[in-house]
Amino acid sequence: AARASDYSIAQFRYLQRLLLVHGRHSYRRISKLILYSFYKNITLYLTQFWFAVMNGWSGQTYYERYTLTAYNVVWTLLPVLALGIFDKDMGDRSILRHPPLYQIGLQRYHFNYKVFWGWAMNSLWHSIVLFWGVVLIFSHTLPWESGHDIDLFSIGNVSFTCIVVTVNLKLALETQYWTGFNHLFLWGSIVVYALWLMVYGSIFNGINVGADLYYVVFHLYSSPYYYFAIFLITFVCLFRDYTYKFLLRNTMPTPYHVVQELEHIEAKEQSPEFRSRPNRPFTGYAFSQTTGEADAVKRRKSIDRSAHYKVTV
Repeated sequence: AARASDYSIAQFRYLQRLLLVHGRHSYRRISKLILYSFYKNITLYLTQFWFAVMNGWSGQTYYERYTLTAYNVVWTLLPVLALGIFDKDMGDRSILRHPPLYQIGLQRYHFNYKVFWGWAMNSLWHSIVLFWGVVLIFSHTLPWESGHDIDLFSIGNVSFTCIVVTVNLKLALETQYWTGFNHLFLWGSIVVYALWLMVYGSIFNGINVGADLYYVVFHLYSSPYYYFAIFLITFVCLFRDYTYKFLLRNTMPTPYHVVQELEHIEAKEQSPEFRSRPNRPFTGYAFSQTTGEADAVKRRKSIDRSAHYKVTV
């Protein structure tokens, strides 16, 4: 039977790590990957929906075609793959020490109707800010000292740049375990996108490749409103996400939040800086007559810290 099967497990005890550790990590990763994939696409295409509402359903596109095509295959592909491969919310030893943490999969904590529609509503909010926020900024000012107004593909480029930066930083908020690949893919995607705008925006030939973005990005670089819009729009979008995570962790912590804090305490106590500290606040004899030392020694208690590392799920 073992030879005819795709996988075989020699002993039941091997199931412990397979289920509790790898099974739990796999459930979290695939849930985040699916939810984020829906989020980034809903966010992008809802901005085009708002543009269609604004221009009277004329069919005009808001973004340059080739830059838009590379959205899912270049600008946002590798970071989410790194999340789906490497991310984990706590160490393997902590999971094995607290087996009830495996219940998040049985309870569908990370992927259910409520969580999905929460991400969808967040996409709706981000799309509103990413489109109408940019329109509001550039409709009440002249971006250049020459008095020229902003054109279609220039404002579309601002919105698209805000989207690429926002969705990648949103993924950074969701990443809990950073590796070199996470940093390389996430920040590298943003850098490659900026380089693409400069290289592709310098091309203009007879077959119309790059004509819509020709010199657009260099024109935008000369306007301070371009940088202001990217910073402000990204901040407004992600402020709600960061605030929600902060309040959830500090007011309604889940069991895995508690275990993460215990991991942090253990790591701090095992650090060289913590171990180099003296075990007692004072040196000398217990019956020292110096003011304060005798009381301090009397109050000193031996604490078994391991007794505190218990989590009820």
